[in-house]
Amino acid sequence: MQLWRAISDEVDSMRIILASKEEELWNKYNEKGDQASKVQDSHRQLLDEIGHMRSLLALKVEELQNCEKVFHTKMEQRQKFRRLKWCSSP
Repeated sequence: MQLWRAISDEVDSMRIILASKEEELWNKYNEKGDQASKVQDSHRQLLDEIGHMRSLLALKVEELQNCEKVFHTKMEQRQKFRRLKWCSSP
């Protein structure tokens, strides 16, 4: 459960950073107006960072989902184990 919480916190943090980068890019675009049709190096670098963060975030979300599946599988196994009827030796 702690692993799931750590991954979940990391995903939340990555989403916040990604939103911040996207906002920064949008603000820079708005500052330049129509002159922004040619993406400058700094903008291109920011776009690359955002793209990279999106792919990292997607991987973390997938890792989180896998962790959840493992957790649910273990819970199901535990419940099945508890429902077993144990025979006592005579």
